[in-house]
Amino acid sequence: MPNRVACASELPMQCLLAKSKDGSVFQIPYDWIDDFKPALGTEYIISARPQIDEGQKSATGHWTLQNILSQRMVGMP
Repeated sequence: MPNRVACASELPMQCLLAKSKDGSVFQIPYDWIDDFKPALGTEYIISARPQIDEGQKSATGHWTLQNILSQRMVGMP
């Protein structure tokens, strides 16, 4: 899922389509994964962890890249 799409949000921004371990698809704003700079036309399998607001004890919506497990070039739309 290498392409950016318009986010389903109040603010205009682009998102990456992501797939969780259980196969469900969700959106992450493309610049909300720290240390990850995805290239258009490349599909990645990554390991990332959610950032937690310690005061609120809840996820912030931002992520931190742990590893790029694999990547491959795919056709552009």
